[in-house]
Amino acid sequence: MQYPVNYISIPGEGYTNKHKAIDFGWYSVLHHNQPIYSVEDGEVIYVKYQSTGGNVIHIRHKVNGEYYVSEYGHLKDYCVVVGQQVSRGQKIGCMGATGQVSGEHLHGALCKGSKITYTSADKWVNPMGYYEVYPDQTVKKDTAERFGNKIKYYTDDIGIYRTLYNMNIRKTPNGARVKVKECTDAMKKALTSKKPNDYAVIKKGTNFTVLGIEQKNNAKWGKNYSGYVCLEDSSTKYCKKV
Repeated sequence: MQYPVNYISIPGEGYTNKHKAIDFGWYSVLHHNQPIYSVEDGEVIYVKYQSTGGNVIHIRHKVNGEYYVSEYGHLKDYCVVVGQQVSRGQKIGCMGATGQVSGEHLHGALCKGSKITYTSADKWVNPMGYYEVYPDQTVKKDTAERFGNKIKYYTDDIGIYRTLYNMNIRKTPNGARVKVKECTDAMKKALTSKKPNDYAVIKKGTNFTVLGIEQKNNAKWGKNYSGYVCLEDSSTKYCKKV
């Protein structure tokens, strides 16, 4: 599932046991009329004006054999109808301030099951555990810093990369540097030094396998058997997929 907005700004604590949803936006001119998107393929099962929630949409999804319903509240307007099939990333409306609300934002919630009943039987879950940031989406800097690795990023970028510079290997993204003696035998062959207690630096032009991707402070890190290598940040690409 993807986030329902392309500019992801989450004020406050996000999802809590009291407020079983995430609010996106709030007061900033950047969010005025911001498009709202379906988080996954599904069927529109509810479009209604509520006194508290304003214009509200529910979309039912089936993911890995389980049903979920995503809820979108306080919409300024909407462009879907009940019974309509929608695709992940399809525009369904615009951010607004309808209902009982003190500022323009999206109330985004996710519930396990085939419908939302607004009773104690509803199984609300934290959307942050299910949504991923897609390549055309941006996370506001303070949101990324506050929520850290709770924010997941979609990627199909695992595979073989080539270093464009001599690159440090780190124990965690942007963490302590790995020493040569801590690397696999295969990685040691590609390092600038063979001395066990030197820091491990991969030579420019080396191919290595990325097993997973992690984001930290707007930088993308590739995980390998010896640690983490920075692939790119907001200004520079350090490694290239081959």
